[in-house]
Amino acid sequence: MPDGLPEAIMEHDRKQFASMDRARMDGSYCADLRSIKRFITPYPPSANVYWRTRVIIPRKGPAFASTYCSGEATKFKATVKKSYLMEKPIKSPVILSIDIYRPRKSGDLSNRLKVLEDALCGIAYVDDKQVRGIHMTLHDDKENPRAEIVVEEIA
Repeated sequence: MPDGLPEAIMEHDRKQFASMDRARMDGSYCADLRSIKRFITPYPPSANVYWRTRVIIPRKGPAFASTYCSGEATKFKATVKKSYLMEKPIKSPVILSIDIYRPRKSGDLSNRLKVLEDALCGIAYVDDKQVRGIHMTLHDDKENPRAEIVVEEIA
């Protein structure tokens, strides 16, 4: 268990539902089956500490910057992945609904988004380029900081 991260709650729930939104010419409906996945993760680290950049000065050639995931980022991703090992990622476009429950009244909502998108790659969806819409809400819960994410497949 990574230090400083609460245990990931392994609650997830996959539902199939019929969307009766495409009428056929004969008046009947075509149902689209879509997947909804629910994830609860530990409170995500800020993007400010998630990625690190270092300057590399090679013996020959110009210096360049290299960006990499911090130790905290690696621990967070491993915790999320371990909690949802059996998930099969959605392969079509998705919409994310995210509720962030922060431990104290500080921190930036948008700094948590890319961190969550990155951690859910390969678990909720194949790649974060599939994300077509995002709705995020910020809450305060010092007793149980976390992120609750609903990933909805769209046709």
